[in-house]
Amino acid sequence: MKKLKQIFAFALVAVMMVTLTACGEPSVDSLIDKYAVSETLGIQIPLGSAFDEFDGYYGITETGVSIINGVDCYGTLQYDFLSKEGNAIMDEINAAKEDGSATEEELNERYNAEVLSQKKTIARMYIFDKAELEENLASGRTIQEITGYDENYKMMDRNGSSYYFCYPAQEDTANLDSQAKGMYKKLRKTILATKNQFVVLGLSFEKAFKPEAGRTMGDFTSFDLNGTTVAKYSVLGRPVTMIHVWKKEDASSMETLKVLEQLREQYDSSQFDVVGIVADLLTEDVLKTTLEETTANGIQFTNIAPSQDVIDNVLPYVDTFPCTFLVDTDGKVLEVFDGTKTIEEYQQIISKYLGE
Repeated sequence: MKKLKQIFAFALVAVMMVTLTACGEPSVDSLIDKYAVSETLGIQIPLGSAFDEFDGYYGITETGVSIINGVDCYGTLQYDFLSKEGNAIMDEINAAKEDGSATEEELNERYNAEVLSQKKTIARMYIFDKAELEENLASGRTIQEITGYDENYKMMDRNGSSYYFCYPAQEDTANLDSQAKGMYKKLRKTILATKNQFVVLGLSFEKAFKPEAGRTMGDFTSFDLNGTTVAKYSVLGRPVTMIHVWKKEDASSMETLKVLEQLREQYDSSQFDVVGIVADLLTEDVLKTTLEETTANGIQFTNIAPSQDVIDNVLPYVDTFPCTFLVDTDGKVLEVFDGTKTIEEYQQIISKYLGE
């Protein structure tokens, strides 16, 4: 297991690795005699004797909710091949990471330069939001455009989700030696033959968060400009909260913060308040100067740093700054503001949600 984990040490999300090998020519169907389970995605993944000779060549990377080319995706399973040469380099990279003999940047550079050419994506399974996918396809987009793959096999629709098994139409043996080419081709054939043998449990999923009415912010823990730990429910906890995502590099940001400070002063904090997220607050020096500037300008509402939780659960699909929206006590988006507004305009919108 240790060796397999090393294969994809740079994967972005939780990785489940399995050991495999080659067999003769019996049918794959007859050799799928066990399953691995992804509890997160509600999928049983076909494995078994069909894979018994691919020792160390095969990995499955599991990802969670995201938005794939504009379409909500509840998760993916990606099947990858990695040659023995690539495995050996990964062993060296992991050893260097463990003993600190190379920087993270150097290790990433080596991974990109030497490992990626030995790593081949064989297939990827997507779980799309069915209604949103159908809407995109009806608008003229193609499934190939959305997934990025030539071959897109629709497995099933289940419980509001569409399951697709996608893969490149052509083999990719570039940069592989003859032994690796043979293993890759055999493994690819085996994996593609399993696309009808998944067991789908049909879970219900939450969409990835983006500033859009009806979507709910994920949980997060972070800290404010004073270094105090904050969490999602500690900064919400009232009928309406305005979330204002801003960047310190924006020259007009402080003037906007002043307007929002004046706005919050018009309300009882148990009913309405403002919470800022400083998207480019990435170093202690920036934190210090941001605290100094907000204090000097009379900004008293909480501004928090982009912890990894915030980056993963709040910011991944925020693509315009500043970004301002209202949420309820659970973090569900009530309304998104288009550009900045006057205090009176803000009040008119807020009043709808406070029942005034």
